[in-house]
Amino acid sequence: MAETPHASTTSDVPLLHQLLDQRLLVAGDVAGLYGRGALIERLAAFVSQWIMSVGKDDNAEILRFPPLIARKHFEASGYFRNFADLVGTVHCF
Repeated sequence: MAETPHASTTSDVPLLHQLLDQRLLVAGDVAGLYGRGALIERLAAFVSQWIMSVGKDDNAEILRFPPLIARKHFEASGYFRNFADLVGTVHCF
């Protein structure tokens, strides 16, 4: 069975490449760890503000987590040598 040629479309490009090309995500030193572009940051801020305004009467606790950095940069900072008792790990599924 012969393959039917088709024109290249954005659906042919993996979503990750589209997000990187549009600078919605910004590649970093670590595979799978990406920075967020300006548009994504504005969208996240808008959604956060909207959620807080909608749920203001629920007394929900707002949680923020620190950003991640590449292990090689973390090791180079000397943090392990100076604060070994404060080093932890992150696990996810």
